[in-house]
Amino acid sequence: MPKQYSHGDAARLAGEVFGKILDREADPAGYEYVLDCLESGKKTLRQIVIEFISSDEFIERFAADSSPAQTASLINRLLLGRDLVNAEELRQARCELVRQGLRKYAEGLAKSPEYQSQFASNTVPAFGHSLPVD
Repeated sequence: MPKQYSHGDAARLAGEVFGKILDREADPAGYEYVLDCLESGKKTLRQIVIEFISSDEFIERFAADSSPAQTASLINRLLLGRDLVNAEELRQARCELVRQGLRKYAEGLAKSPEYQSQFASNTVPAFGHSLPVD
């Protein structure tokens, strides 16, 4: 069963997820949803991060008008804090995103040793949208 967070920790993490992944303040309904998931242990923080990345809002705001390469690069930036640096790495990421779909691609990054070494299960990736976009 996922960890159950105190109200204070759940409130802080809910705000961080909205800010870092959706690049905005939390709306009341969304905030209550994340708060409930974290306080009750219905979902892990990592599940919520992946849910946000694969949400309709994320797709509309950040992926729908972008190429698969740009979307893969953004997801790498959000979850790993780095851009895809060379043409081969970008090509592989683009192919994986198209082959697997947005959710599976993000889940794969969240399960990677690189992600696991940077973030505990109770930590929101700290990078957000602040790095320059391609």
